[in-house]
Amino acid sequence: MVGIAGRSIDQIRAEIEDRFGFFPPFFTPALDRAATLDNLWQQTLRSYIDNTLPSLWLEQLFAVLSRYCDVPYCLVCHSCALRPLGMDATAILRLLDGPGGLPDPEEAATVLTAAPADLAGWAQPGPVADAAMRATVSLFLRDGDRDTLAPLLRRVVPAADMDQLVMFLGYVTTCLEWVEAHPELSVEADLRAMTHLGPLLAEQPALGRFFADYTRRRRTAMAGREAVLAERVAQADRRFTLAFDHAPIGMALVGLGGTFLRVNESLCRMLGRSADILAVTTFAELTHPDDLPDSLRCFSQMIVGDIGAYQADKRYRHADGGWITVQISAALLRAGDGSPLQFVTLIEDVSESRAQAARLEAANAELQRSNRDLEQFAAMAAHELKGPLAVVAGLADFLVDDIPDDAPECRHTATRIAAAATRMTTFVDDLLAYARAGTEELRVQWVDVDAMLREILAEMGPHLQAGHTRVRLGHLGGVWAHPTHLRQVFVNLISNAVKYTAPGSRPTVEITVVEYDDDVVYTIADSGLGVPADARETIFDMFHREHRHAAAGTGVGLAICHRIIERHGGRIWVEARPGGGSLFRIRLPRYPTTGATPRGRVAARARGAADR
Repeated sequence: MVGIAGRSIDQIRAEIEDRFGFFPPFFTPALDRAATLDNLWQQTLRSYIDNTLPSLWLEQLFAVLSRYCDVPYCLVCHSCALRPLGMDATAILRLLDGPGGLPDPEEAATVLTAAPADLAGWAQPGPVADAAMRATVSLFLRDGDRDTLAPLLRRVVPAADMDQLVMFLGYVTTCLEWVEAHPELSVEADLRAMTHLGPLLAEQPALGRFFADYTRRRRTAMAGREAVLAERVAQADRRFTLAFDHAPIGMALVGLGGTFLRVNESLCRMLGRSADILAVTTFAELTHPDDLPDSLRCFSQMIVGDIGAYQADKRYRHADGGWITVQISAALLRAGDGSPLQFVTLIEDVSESRAQAARLEAANAELQRSNRDLEQFAAMAAHELKGPLAVVAGLADFLVDDIPDDAPECRHTATRIAAAATRMTTFVDDLLAYARAGTEELRVQWVDVDAMLREILAEMGPHLQAGHTRVRLGHLGGVWAHPTHLRQVFVNLISNAVKYTAPGSRPTVEITVVEYDDDVVYTIADSGLGVPADARETIFDMFHREHRHAAAGTGVGLAICHRIIERHGGRIWVEARPGGGSLFRIRLPRYPTTGATPRGRVAARARGAADR
């Protein structure tokens, strides 16, 4: 037979004997299986013999951990290995007999907390080495002190040493399990142990009694651990009882048949029933008939393992006959073998919060309906006013042209009528635009913003030239939007930039864009009067006019912009421009957020990438 590297049993055995000077009986059970023998030997070589941690500390740890093996072979052998490393029999006995020379967990934590991080000499004899060994024992046993001590151990022990230590602990686990699987292993066949055992027992007879009485001590130690675990379980149960009984929300343990096994006072008050009454009641008897099928289905799914827990609203009957709305959070407690035991449920009375939510939802629905009615009325009224206004404006213009020069007062009055009709027409147009921005179906498509701005500037050319306005455009790419609405936004912002300019200054407008993965941000920078910090939110309100004396206007333009951008799922805001003026920024989704098929969204992303 050959081993992992193709070596025979005889070759592997010869290598072991060469390193130890004899063939340890630890390897004897594997002498008929080359692969197993080679595996054991390679682990021993890598994790134990060639381990870079200090030999004395390593052997002490091996001896201490061997106390948790049911077979005394490892304990005796590694205790004897401490003698040639300088430990006498009394020190060995003190190390092995109970906590011995190791500090308690609290003391170990104090020492490790005070020790420097990445301490090079941490394993040299002293308080730090002892504390590190105590922490390593907790790490090995996975006991209750592990969570406290393990992080402290990792802080003090350098990373390379910690790797060696973890590897060694894995090897010790393998050794103890191997020895327990082969209880026939005898110390008498171990040359190293027999060389040092006699002198140790002669020096300290109590060590011989310790080894001889190992089985009883092992059982006592296990009983002690079980007692500690039992006390911890009892403490956990007391903590659970305290939390359960005094929880501000209802709690219950529910049997697999739906009966209330245990309830707290909060649940009793919530349902208006005593614990004794609930003890003979099932949750099904309290559940509203309309809610019961879903509850039973969820409980069945938890029992068979389809779901681990569930949360839902349902209605429970109060003792006074009324119904209360509760939120149930339930989980299934299982035994170690996976069989279901009981349900743990949290029950919160949400009647008032759900009622408030319903009232708020109804109020919001009514508000939306009222807003729709108001918008429809405004649109209808504006539409109906456009005809008469056109007549008034036309007649006023006719009067201005027809009144003779010797009637200046009449001409002035007619001119005022014509100007008022024009302002009113503009106001009505803005109202209609605002109404359309909120009610018109949002049909988005790919918009070439570069082309759109060129068209806008061409149409606004006379207006821009009259104000000697300079407009600079960056490369603006494209975006998915409602073209008419987006056009309205740019027109309004450019018009405002021209309109609200400080006297004697030349209007300047610069439009740029920054593209992100999922959205784009357009910036319209102007050299106008700017917006005070306290008005940067309210400036988008309906009829708000910040510089009402600087130019004529209706106070609707920015409200229209705000409504359009919000309907696109975006955001518009204003910042101060360094050196004077304003920066109006528009953030829009780069791709359609609704109404697009998966294929359409892929095409949108491809189009956006090509545009960049």
